[in-house]
Amino acid sequence: MSPCKRQPLCLLIAFVLLFFVSPTPTIAASTKKNTTKGTPASSTSQPTSQHTPKRPPPPPPNVSTSEPPEGALITKVVIKGLQFLDKEKVKKMLFNQQSGSYSKKILRWDINRLKRTGYFSSIKVQKIYDAGLVTLVFILREQGTWIRGVYFKGNKLLGEEHLRPRLALRAGTPFRREQVEKDAQSIIKLYHSQGYFRTRITVKGSWLKNVQPKQLILWFIIKEGKPARIRRIHLRGNTQVKRSNLIKLLDSRPTNIPDGLLGLFGSRGIYHPSFVARDRYFMSNYYYDHGFMNHRIKGPRIEVSKDRRFVDLTYTIQEGMKYVYGVSAFMGDLIIPRDKLRKMIKYETGDVFNRTQLYQKTIYPILRLYQDAGYAFVRLKPVPQPNAMMGTVNIQYYINKGPLVTVEKVEIKGNKETKDHVIRRAVTLKPGDRYSATKVAYSQRRIFALGMFLPTDQRMGVKVDVVRGSKPNTVVLRFTVREKLTLVLPVPSFSYLPDFEWVFALPIGTTNFMGLGQTLMVRGLVTSRDLLEGAPKYWNIFFYFIDPHFLGSDLYLSLSAYRTYFEPLIAGFARSRLETKLNLSHPVPGWKWARMRLHWRVGQAEISTGGEQD
Repeated sequence: MSPCKRQPLCLLIAFVLLFFVSPTPTIAASTKKNTTKGTPASSTSQPTSQHTPKRPPPPPPNVSTSEPPEGALITKVVIKGLQFLDKEKVKKMLFNQQSGSYSKKILRWDINRLKRTGYFSSIKVQKIYDAGLVTLVFILREQGTWIRGVYFKGNKLLGEEHLRPRLALRAGTPFRREQVEKDAQSIIKLYHSQGYFRTRITVKGSWLKNVQPKQLILWFIIKEGKPARIRRIHLRGNTQVKRSNLIKLLDSRPTNIPDGLLGLFGSRGIYHPSFVARDRYFMSNYYYDHGFMNHRIKGPRIEVSKDRRFVDLTYTIQEGMKYVYGVSAFMGDLIIPRDKLRKMIKYETGDVFNRTQLYQKTIYPILRLYQDAGYAFVRLKPVPQPNAMMGTVNIQYYINKGPLVTVEKVEIKGNKETKDHVIRRAVTLKPGDRYSATKVAYSQRRIFALGMFLPTDQRMGVKVDVVRGSKPNTVVLRFTVREKLTLVLPVPSFSYLPDFEWVFALPIGTTNFMGLGQTLMVRGLVTSRDLLEGAPKYWNIFFYFIDPHFLGSDLYLSLSAYRTYFEPLIAGFARSRLETKLNLSHPVPGWKWARMRLHWRVGQAEISTGGEQD
């Protein structure tokens, strides 16, 4: 070996090698650790192979924990450190998924997204790059306290389905003290929007024992209070319409009714947003019906009193000009001449514009004319053209009659016991007939007149939906009914007569026998003196059966029979009677309202002096 030319440099290298390579400190620690009890540790250390510490194996040549290259394939996403949350739910929050491409920017998005949830106090990501493949390991530490459940108490006005969407704190989310106050204020604002300005909320929590991580149950205790009363109503800008005419339209107006009796008078005197919106609609209709087509009603602006018991409402009104009718014209599809259509207009030129009468007396009759002709989907659009210079409004009616339709089928819904054919025979329109709105309305009234259904439509009794059929020129009539109780329960009834004292009657039967629309009834009647010696006696048994469509035809049949027995105060005298009646009727062919009737009656009466005889 050749001598080193630069001796200072050689000495430095030797010193460094001696300092880092010498195993003496490590071996001494190892010797002391492995001494047995009662054997003193050696003060000197000899380098032996069994006490030499093993160095960790170096990573494989292709494995690296450095930053993977952009676009590398992600083979696995691992979630570690979770105790409360579900790993699969956390994985769904990430943009980086298995079989995706690695991106440093997207990874930063994932970390920020996990931070924004507030679920974690620590978020670390380990990236393992092996043979061109990436494994992402998210090491997460959850928050210290979690919410096990959220419940409400004292909420009578609003149900949980209205309150829970207002909360950010829910079951399975970490507890945040600052969020509790925000959620309580959110619920209070919801009550304020319903007119309850005195609502108070107290939040209490209960810890669950022997559970890791820490969990608690939150209770929102709500004291709703009473709704605010209306103290004053201010109208601003009504110069052409009197204040009294508008105030009398309002349901939400001041009243002197005591708080305990407010509910008996509907919405009178109580503030509620829905009541106020309805009142604004009533005022707007009043202006439309008195010629003010361009009016505007803003508000109301709400002012709450200091004690939060009363509110003041202020409406701002822009009335605009008052218009009268000008000329009218019809455009589009006309099935009758224009002169006849003009005769259906129920207003004259120069009359004050009235929107309600325009629809009820002009537009609706024209629509009914087209619908009775078979155009079920007719569209009539009135286009007002106001002239501010003249103060008149010209109206052009655009008519699109649509296709001429026929009835494809008739559907019945809602009947559980009543047979379909019982309801169908009350429908005057049959499959294949041309559609007619008048006949549909007549069918609705006939179905409701059967007496077996509760109302499903306020005007006609039975709801009907006219929907398009399988073809553009066909419709389906869908009648919706709701059955009522047709069974006459055997509940006794009592009445008082001077000669017989108390009279007891017991009926039993049904008005929809076996779902066929038939009436079957039996009734018995007896007096309280029947068992008293020497007292007048009276009893009666009555039976009747009605079938308005006997054997499926238009023949009406009514059959009744009754048996009576009467014994007056005169001793030894009694009278009994047995009678049967049969009524038949049938409509006269070609006459809509005429019927042929047949009445047959047979009876037998007996009077005896020795008691009752059969």
